[in-house]
Amino acid sequence: MRTRTWRAAPALLVALAGCGGGPVLGEVSGTVRVKGKPTPGLRVYFNPDVTEPGQSNPGASSHAVTDADGHYSLTYADPKDPRPGAAIGSHVVVVNDPDAEDQSKRVQVSRVALRYSRVTETPLRRDVKAGTQTIDLDLE
Repeated sequence: MRTRTWRAAPALLVALAGCGGGPVLGEVSGTVRVKGKPTPGLRVYFNPDVTEPGQSNPGASSHAVTDADGHYSLTYADPKDPRPGAAIGSHVVVVNDPDAEDQSKRVQVSRVALRYSRVTETPLRRDVKAGTQTIDLDLE
């Protein structure tokens, strides 16, 4: 009986090693509307705002792509710890249109105003809290 216990110990240690280490995340989803209409195929980025007091090492950004109904659900972008959500705290939000960047498309007019697609210019700031939340984004 004791032999079985010791054989299981390495497997238990491996399983526990993957638990825990990253920041606490809040699960974030919502809808992106451009001029009042839900907009599919946009990239959404929540970047921790390092200019906010107390956020000197806030963790990785989070990202999503809007679905056919303009809905998104964020994924934490740390390659060692990908999971649903975003780090708790203040974020600078960037939204861009990958269709406008695709050189193979005939029409390359962005559906999103340029100011929303640059981290240094976007007016979008949102706070992520613990738990599940809806953060809708209404763009002009």
